[in-house]
Amino acid sequence: MSEGYQYTNAKLLSHYDILGTHTPIYLVMGITNRCDMRCTFCVYHNHSETSAFISDEQMDAEFAATVIKYFASQGGKAINFSGGGEPTIYPQLGYLTGVVEGCGLEWGLITNGTGIDRVVGNPTWVRISINAGSAEVWRKVTNTVDRSWYTYIGRILDFVAKCKESNIAIGSSFITYYDNYLDIVKFTKLCKDMGMDYVRLTYAEMDGNMPPLNEVQLPVANNLFDAASELSDDRFKVITQKGRWDEVHDTTHKGMTRCYYAEHVPFVGTDGWLYPCCQLSYIPKYRIRNLHGCMSFNVSMNPQACPPCTNNDVNYDMGELIRIRDECVHRNFI
Repeated sequence: MSEGYQYTNAKLLSHYDILGTHTPIYLVMGITNRCDMRCTFCVYHNHSETSAFISDEQMDAEFAATVIKYFASQGGKAINFSGGGEPTIYPQLGYLTGVVEGCGLEWGLITNGTGIDRVVGNPTWVRISINAGSAEVWRKVTNTVDRSWYTYIGRILDFVAKCKESNIAIGSSFITYYDNYLDIVKFTKLCKDMGMDYVRLTYAEMDGNMPPLNEVQLPVANNLFDAASELSDDRFKVITQKGRWDEVHDTTHKGMTRCYYAEHVPFVGTDGWLYPCCQLSYIPKYRIRNLHGCMSFNVSMNPQACPPCTNNDVNYDMGELIRIRDECVHRNFI
């Protein structure tokens, strides 16, 4: 595995031939908003901006299948089941993964892990959002009091073993905020001991009701990110997204006028609306179109109207690459 593993802007840049053509590559699908946890930092269940979010809403399975098939017909490559709820709660998840595989698409899954034994099919990767390294912190983060941490970890351990047998990339994420940041290294050691391929350490996107790490906590968290990174080796990677802190507080957008990321990686919500990305999902002013009435993944977004974004760098890199490609003359005289 390369040092950047799967978290690298180069993945999108590698689709050099279709950059800027509005061709969808990767579709994120929020098939259910139901969740058996209430994580403190959740951008869906706890933030006021997502006013179009309905907590018990689920996508109709046949409509979801139609979306998948149309996406494949338009040149799409991969599906990610995630969104505002826990995908393994969705009763027809196995049906949809069968549709995806029948269309020749790859698929991935982001899950909290409580229903990990319900996953069927052949995903390319699975990422489990554990966000803690101990029972006490896990219960605090997830507001879970009626589950056993040890049963939960045991179920994940069994799933990791199955992934190893099937060559499925398996990892976990740690979304850092004030209730869990001291567990960063403990979490990383836990995942390494379970045999996972990688962990991703990043920062929560908090709103006005949920304050971010303060000036004392942030340096400590950064130091713990560095300490966790030392656990990386040839079989286990620690991806630390410390730069995300600056990205979500940067309002400049580097002068960009197109969101290439949204053009190639849109989000479909349980409400059937197409959104530019998961960060802007269920916010009415960012709705693009209702797919029930018009099945199209064409997205044109001016990022100047967006809040601070973690995709600023990839958008800038893509814009520069497209400019060089389109302005190149005598391209065969290398």
